[in-house]
Amino acid sequence: MSMSGNGFWALGRAVADAQSKKVGTSTVTSFRIVTNRYIKKKGSEKGEERATYIDCETWEKRADYAAEKVKKGTPLLVIGRIESDEWTDKKTGEKRSKLKVYVENLQVDTRGQDGKRKGDEDGEGEDNQEPSSVGSAVDNELPF
Repeated sequence: MSMSGNGFWALGRAVADAQSKKVGTSTVTSFRIVTNRYIKKKGSEKGEERATYIDCETWEKRADYAAEKVKKGTPLLVIGRIESDEWTDKKTGEKRSKLKVYVENLQVDTRGQDGKRKGDEDGEGEDNQEPSSVGSAVDNELPF
């Protein structure tokens, strides 16, 4: 029996503003997110937080959306698939590779950490009710 499938999702924050470029007639936008996890040390009440950095890439309509919305510190929900980039290092001639996420759905929470959007004094504006997204239809309820 063979199994196949490649699904990925992560909640995190943008490490920096998204970067876009043209590739032929297409637009590609790249960004990096960080996700944190808390690791409790065995036999201790104390623990530590560990960060994982994830490179993301998206194309076309989602690329334009990401370029506009993904800013440093922005909370994000990324849904997509993992892909492998392989290349030969021009300086050393060595084969190199890295994993990245090809983004198929992106949800951006444009509220700040205080729950308010920029320019929204009370945080109760109609636009403040749910995050914005682009990609396939998914539930807009985010846990942040």
